[in-house]
Amino acid sequence: MGNFSMKSLVGFFVVLLWLSSAAGKAVKPGDNAKLKKNEALIGFVILASRYTKKFSLRSTESRRLISLKDIPEGVSVHLVKVRAGQYCLHKMSDTSFYYEFEANSVCFTAEAGGIHYPGHIIRRTAS
Repeated sequence: MGNFSMKSLVGFFVVLLWLSSAAGKAVKPGDNAKLKKNEALIGFVILASRYTKKFSLRSTESRRLISLKDIPEGVSVHLVKVRAGQYCLHKMSDTSFYYEFEANSVCFTAEAGGIHYPGHIIRRTAS
């Protein structure tokens, strides 16, 4: 992830609070991001070469889907409040594209009280 200090990372995600536009349990500008005892925040940076209808991850414990919808072309940032636990990338789709990640192949743990960044999600289409 580079040479980021924890302070820099927290600062980055504070900025995400103001920029986030994801659907579902997203933290939107002005929302209270205070976490309950069993909650965590997951931050995503999505680089998409074209509009993406839906990107989702799945809780390995509850099997519940968390979806980000209507992701614009270009760079977008998303901050989602979730129950602490393990999550795996699930699928990405739009009207002419569908990709399902292999089950449990790209997973991470969101620990209670933490801000987690599983990495940039990059969607490129062939020219």
